[in-house]
Amino acid sequence: MLYLPFTRGMRSAQSVLRRVTINSGTLAFYRAETVRACAGAYENEHFWGRPMQMNDDSMLTFYALLRGDTVHQPSAIVFTLVPERLRHYLGQQLRWMRGTTVRHLWWLRYMPMGGVVFWGTVTEYLHMFLAYALPLIVLLDDGLRQQWESLALAMLQIGLAINYVMALRVFTVRRSDESGAYLFLLYLLSPLAAVWRFLLLRPLYLYAMLTCRRIARWGTRQEVEVALAVRPA
Repeated sequence: MLYLPFTRGMRSAQSVLRRVTINSGTLAFYRAETVRACAGAYENEHFWGRPMQMNDDSMLTFYALLRGDTVHQPSAIVFTLVPERLRHYLGQQLRWMRGTTVRHLWWLRYMPMGGVVFWGTVTEYLHMFLAYALPLIVLLDDGLRQQWESLALAMLQIGLAINYVMALRVFTVRRSDESGAYLFLLYLLSPLAAVWRFLLLRPLYLYAMLTCRRIARWGTRQEVEVALAVRPA
């Protein structure tokens, strides 16, 4: 499965401001007093009258943000299992996106209005709106359409360059089952991840936002999406 560590890069940037919004659930540490303080509320979270049993990592990070700082340690590395089938992958992404939508609402309601988390959330939604609104406006306006071709080419080149710079992180971790040729091929194909996000994950995110009330079920508690391959000794 193609994976590029863009999320880790974002967390590293947020960590400079000590405002990481979601600590990865695969490897995260919290102060004991923070966990004790949210006991009772954490496991009984509700949204729109329904039990919220997903995005546990973002909820604990949310409580930590309310009490102090949250940071990311880039040298802490853990390998996780991933969905093996497209249906499981889409279900995982949809569940995460619905949970993130709910968490965005919590950030807008409870985070300080002058803080990084609040305005980061506003900026993210503004970016999403412009990503769809601007191309539509250009298509409907003949004058803008003629100017858009040269501008779009320049933006594509800049985006491609930024993508390849960010993708250099694939070389920072070397696994025994990954050859140098495989990592180089993964690096060359990294723009496909951006295309995948734009064509599939962004529309899926819009659908998740509109259906965020369907949150009563955590998929992996009823149906395992991954399998652990056991190698012979």
